[in-house]
Amino acid sequence: MRDTLSLLRLEHWNLSRLLAVIEEQVTLAEAGERMDEELLRLAAEYFCDYPDRCHHPKEDLVYQLLVKRDPAARAELRDLVADHRQLHELAQAFSDAVRPPAGNSATAEPAARDVIVQFTTHYRQHMRLEEERFFRLAEERLSRDDWDLLDFTMFDEDDPLFDNATERRFAGLRGRIEALAERDKARRAVIEAAERLQGLSGIESFNEMMTAAGRRARLLGMAKGGYGLEIDRELVLFIPDCPAERAAWCAYCFLQGSGWRWPAEKARGVAEETRASA
Repeated sequence: MRDTLSLLRLEHWNLSRLLAVIEEQVTLAEAGERMDEELLRLAAEYFCDYPDRCHHPKEDLVYQLLVKRDPAARAELRDLVADHRQLHELAQAFSDAVRPPAGNSATAEPAARDVIVQFTTHYRQHMRLEEERFFRLAEERLSRDDWDLLDFTMFDEDDPLFDNATERRFAGLRGRIEALAERDKARRAVIEAAERLQGLSGIESFNEMMTAAGRRARLLGMAKGGYGLEIDRELVLFIPDCPAERAAWCAYCFLQGSGWRWPAEKARGVAEETRASA
């Protein structure tokens, strides 16, 4: 993969993470809570500086070389250089909106919210266009020599938010981004667990899941009623008599609570099989 495109895609990922933090503030405001003005001011400061100083000029170089080598590409894309100027104007409007006159923050918040939504929506649309069309065309139509030239010419500066040496004034914002990422990770884990539970219809499906995961755990019906969960042929859990589906869920939750984890790639496979058979 070209170094230039790898770098641009990484920067897109970082920008998207920051946009998610801003969008979270809008969601809170729509639920009747106050937005974090200091966080939004820092986010606006970042968007008014780093992308225009470092990220967009890189993309402009790729775009200008692409349309020079293949003029037909211009008709397949918007003028990205002009679009970057519009993003700068929207970022400045965002910055102005979250710095209301003293004493008027409460009355200014609804208007600021509209400006923020316009900013985040346009930014995501712009990056989606670049990911789906601009980067694809550049990969297809620029030569190896072109990429070598870009990789040599491309400049870089430390990112004040996402590089290891985060500037002190952005430390709180970086912490919020990481906390949001952890929350999303936990939410995905809950969703994946729920999808796996949907695939448990009884003893057979539970044991198939264990086999697929390479676990030596088995759920068995007991001669005197109820169910037994065995690990390496040792009984570790007795489940009183109940529907087989509920017994499978109980066994699964017991394993989860004991620290057992389902491999991520197999979790996705089980979820896909469950949806396919539904």
